[in-house]
Amino acid sequence: MNNIKSNFKEIDKTLDRINNELIIFQKRIIKFQKIPALFREKLNSYITNFKFHNTEIQLNRKYNKILKKIKKFDNIINQFDYRRLAFDLIEEWEDTKIQIIEELSIIKSFISEICEEKKSEFLHNLEDKLKLLDNRIKLLKTEFDYIKKKKFEIGFDSKLSNLSVNKSENEAFVYITQIRRKLFKLDSEIRELLINNVEFDEIFKNLLRTWVSIKIEIQEYFIDLDRKIKTMRDNLVDYYKQDTDEKVSNIEKFDDITNELRFQLLQGHIQSILTERIEGIKNISDNLESLNSKLEYLIKTNDFSDGRKLIDMNSRQILNFLEETDKQIESIVGKEKFLEDNNVFNLYVRPYIAKFNTSKESLINRLNNFIRKSEDKLHLNQIKYYSKVINPIKLDLLGNYLNLETERLKEITLKFINKNKINAKIMNNKLYFQQIDSDLIDSKEIFFFKNIKTVGNEIYLNCKLTNPCNLEFKDFQISLKVPTYVNIQRKESFPKYLQLNKLKPGKAFKFNYILKVDKEKELKKNLFDPTADEIKLELFYKDQFNNNRKTTKHIDLFIP
Repeated sequence: MNNIKSNFKEIDKTLDRINNELIIFQKRIIKFQKIPALFREKLNSYITNFKFHNTEIQLNRKYNKILKKIKKFDNIINQFDYRRLAFDLIEEWEDTKIQIIEELSIIKSFISEICEEKKSEFLHNLEDKLKLLDNRIKLLKTEFDYIKKKKFEIGFDSKLSNLSVNKSENEAFVYITQIRRKLFKLDSEIRELLINNVEFDEIFKNLLRTWVSIKIEIQEYFIDLDRKIKTMRDNLVDYYKQDTDEKVSNIEKFDDITNELRFQLLQGHIQSILTERIEGIKNISDNLESLNSKLEYLIKTNDFSDGRKLIDMNSRQILNFLEETDKQIESIVGKEKFLEDNNVFNLYVRPYIAKFNTSKESLINRLNNFIRKSEDKLHLNQIKYYSKVINPIKLDLLGNYLNLETERLKEITLKFINKNKINAKIMNNKLYFQQIDSDLIDSKEIFFFKNIKTVGNEIYLNCKLTNPCNLEFKDFQISLKVPTYVNIQRKESFPKYLQLNKLKPGKAFKFNYILKVDKEKELKKNLFDPTADEIKLELFYKDQFNNNRKTTKHIDLFIP
């Protein structure tokens, strides 16, 4: 001992440092052992106050965060310079690590099942809403068929001598206005429900098919009716401009008729349409805020395709809504300026058209702003996401994932780099991320855990593959190679060459071997070969992008 101390004068300090590090390791292992209980307690609070989207996000985020901590500590302890002095501690960590992963997987599966139950419950409620909408559509169709059976017509001759507005026609106008309002209200509600539940758009297909058919039928009827109203209006205008004896003889009757028609047909009809559409614009504008929250959720859950669908669907439906309104107004009022000097029109109609145009321009500006910001947010998070999976990543490959031309992608990426939103650079048509902070476990890695126990001349090797991320891997091929002096007990072991179709997110695959040591052959092993006591496990699989991956695990039979 004195010779050792004389040759290694700092040995006492070194031993103290090693002991301190071992104490720190022990404390951290104890802290890790408490993680599953804390994880369960935290997630139980999410169940008690269940929030559909937030629970899913927090579940994956916290699970991945814990796995990253385990992986980081595992690397630290495996790189410890004095591992052979901490045999028991490392063995304890291996057992603890496997136990933690198993408990976390069980808890995550349990919470995921609850989320699925809640999702099924949510879908059931959504289907009930769709059934209610379907009943309202059928009721609207019945009311519309009643109008068609009455064959409401606006009659007049070239001299307007038979023109009159009777009570039944007034009632028909009221009835038609009600149908138009119900049509607009149903269309708005269906559109809003679809956009807010874009990830479940499949269950809307039957309803939309029925709705579009009935909506077109009713709109075609209204277009024909609006054309007749416009024709009446044009004839009234022409009659008003005449300077004939016939006009003078009918002036008293005409004044009564024009007053009635101007108020009931023009004022009432156009005001009703514009009032509904202005209110619709307000609702759509207010709904853009909730769409931002919806987009945030889809991005956090990496549902980029649904995020893109949300942006496109919302934009398309808003523009269709505005286009339909423009056509409807044009079919009644016409593009030309008429009755410009008429006080009735200026007083009652023109202000509504001006208000609608102002609201329309405001909505278009808000929509353009929403599209620009949403696409920037979507592109930024897509670039970050795929760079965490493949780094560096080719721009043309990334462009395929984002459905963007390479030059357009380069332009967008450079904008993000210049604004310091991503820490990356472009070289040789590849995007290099210099630093990646991620809650996403690298998709190239599968967690591998092993446990070795020796009983006599038999070695029990228990292995487990765990998929720690939110991505599915497939086409696994596992190959085992053992030292020459070791025999695999085939009846009690898994095959030497294994195949596995897929490993779902958060799931594990366990396999084990019983190995028997041939003592005579062991004596003949090459003592100078560092791999003489090594088991080699090769793992081949494909990631979610169909890229081939390979991982090799080297297991020393006599080192845990």
